[in-house]
Formats: sequence, C-alpha cells, structure tokens
Amino acid sequence: MHKLFLILSCLLYITAQAQINFEKGYFISSKNEKTECLIKNVDWENNPNKFKYKLDENSDVATVSLQEVKEISIGNYVKYIKATVGLDRSPERIGDLSKHRVAFLNEETLFLKVLLEGKASLFEYRDNNLKRFFYKKEKNEIQQLIFKKYKRTSTLVGENNRFRQQIWSDLKCSSLSKNYVEDLKYDKRDLISAFEKYNSCVTAEYLVYDQKPKPVGDFFNLNIRPRVNYSSLTINRNEEPFFEVPFDSKLSYGIGAELEFIFPFRKNKWAFVIEPTYQHFSNDVRQPSDIVFGGEILASVNYNTLELPLKARHYFYINDNQKIFINASYIFEFALDSSVDLLRNEGPDIFNSETSTIRALGFGIGYKYHDKYSAEIRYRTQENILSGALDYSADYSMISFILGYTLF
Repeated sequence: MHKLFLILSCLLYITAQAQINFEKGYFISSKNEKTECLIKNVDWENNPNKFKYKLDENSDVATVSLQEVKEISIGNYVKYIKATVGLDRSPERIGDLSKHRVAFLNEETLFLKVLLEGKASLFEYRDNNLKRFFYKKEKNEIQQLIFKKYKRTSTLVGENNRFRQQIWSDLKCSSLSKNYVEDLKYDKRDLISAFEKYNSCVTAEYLVYDQKPKPVGDFFNLNIRPRVNYSSLTINRNEEPFFEVPFDSKLSYGIGAELEFIFPFRKNKWAFVIEPTYQHFSNDVRQPSDIVFGGEILASVNYNTLELPLKARHYFYINDNQKIFINASYIFEFALDSSVDLLRNEGPDIFNSETSTIRALGFGIGYKYHDKYSAEIRYRTQENILSGALDYSADYSMISFILGYTLF
C-alpha cells in the first residue's frame, strides 16, 4: 500500500508541474506599450491584482502587477482593464448589513472584468463575496451600477435598486421599456442582456466576453464506469480466545454510473461527482486452528453492495485532448443480502452475521482522453463490515481499476 501512495504522489507532482497553461494574449503597460505574449489564464473567480506571462513557449515566466499595466486580454473571451472608480464595499451578509440606504463610494484603482464592450460597456468586479457591476457610455467615466441591501428595521431588509434608474436614464432606447428595466436583477445575465439590447437598438457594434455558448456536456457529464476490484478481507475475534482469519486477496467486479457536475469557473477544473455503483465480492477460506477450536475453521463471505460515493474532483490539463484528475470521496456503502459465515468443520456454526452499512473514504487518480474515455485507480480505506457484531470484526479494503466512457 505504501508503494501505491508513493506512485500516486509522484504522478501528482509530475502532473502539477505540467499543469501551467498559457494562452495567447497581450497586455498594455502603464506607459501604453503593448506586449504580445502568452498569459496564464486561471479563469479568475475574483478580479486579479497580478498575472503571469511569458513571451513565448521557451521563455521564463514573469509576473506583472496592477500598478504596471492598464489592460490585459486573452483571446476574445477574457479582458480586464485598470480603472479608478468609486466602489461601495457595503457588506451583504444579513447579520452585517448597514442601516443606511445610501451607497458610500470610495475611490479605488481596480482591475475590472469586461463583460460587454460597445457604445455602452459593462464591467464586473468580484472580491470573494463582494460583487459589483460598472458601466460606461461612450466617453463618459466608468460608474458603479448601484445596488445595496440594508436594514430597514431589525427584522426587515430593504434594497437600494438605483441601478435600474441609472439604466433607464442613461440607456434610453425603445428596446428597454420601463417594465423591462424595473424587472432587471442585479446579476450578470440580466445586465448583459440589457446592454446587448441597448447596443443593438442604437445599431452599435459590441462584443460580449466570456459568453461562449457551451453544450450541456461541458458542465454535466454522464459516465458509465465498469471496474475490476482487488479486495481483501480479514475476520477478527476481538475477545478471548483471540484469532484472525485472513482471506486471500481476490479480484472481483463492479459497475457504476457517474454523474459529474463541473463548476463553471477556474477553467472548469473542479467538479462534484455522485457515482452509484454495484459491487460483488465472495470468497472462502479453510484455516487450521487446533489450539482454539480443534480441526479447521471454515469461513465464507458473500458481499453485495450499492456504493454511493460523493466526490470532489480536480482536473490537471496536459493539452487540449488529455487531462489527469484526482478524487477524494466520502462513500456510503449499503449491504444487499450479504453475509459473513464462520464455522468449525465439526460442530455448530461459530456465527453467521449479516453485513452492516458502512462509511469509508476513497482516493483516486485518473486520466481522461478527448473528454470521452477515462481510466482511474482508486483506493478505498479499510472498514469493518460487521460493525453490528459484538465479538467479531471483518476488515474490508479495496483497490479498484476503473474504465470510463462518457455518454454526454
């Protein structure tokens, strides 16, 4: 087992070193000098204050801070600009809300993410739980679209929705009716839609960033996963007379259906996975035991289970077609008509016990090709499948080799 973890650790280290992906882009310095380069795109969840780049594939990696640049861009789907704006940092957690309805704007210099660029442009700023939107019309200054929650009373929460008035006043257009504006939510989808309507209405060219249509399979995958398991089991008597009955490790089989939800941030590297799996393990053993019982101990196990692993998964991209992933699982294992039997070759049974529902941990590493074919090796921690038996335990562990095929 130590060798297995050593191999996994080495693979993870090598994968992590190969993980840095740089994409074609540019940045403009504070002196208006444009540099074409390769920028590390980590799909920032929060607006960055620095980024890494290299001039070409063979160059060293350098880091540039907010103070040194005024704009960065990757392809036509990621763009940030530096701007000095008035920003309201009022908290939005219910317990921390201010009693004041008015938004207090403090001047800050930030990287703003460009969501839409046109005659009227839309920007976003994120800092952990803080989310603010900004806009700019033609040559005007960038302004925050104002939205603020506040305490009206000790039990009532109010909302300052001034952003609707700003849009109604500054983006006058037949496509933006008063009823439409009054129904707008302070979120990216609604605001992008409003700014698209305005730019289309005034026949202005515009570009929406980070809005590439994605098929369902990019965020939700259904995978069929047959596997071969290498299982081991040892029965222990935990009171005098003490003894143990080890079974030979044995190959067994199982099949699962994996439901994978990929989170739409951090370049789709994180996923939550549920994998209902049916598995079967059976074995028997004869063991001489003259001292304790005389004759032989005969033992057998018939273990049918429905596993329900809840998994966190992280992907490491090798290139556009290949990636490696690691899993950490919390496993609920439900026994189905299963039993462990222990008896003498002469005389009555020692015991006959049904197995228990257990919980276990699992750790795996795998490889995926073309988002279609995968292979994984997984270790499941040792657990007692006879937790209901007072004098006995049956410690069961498993290593699985799993193949996968993505249906969608």
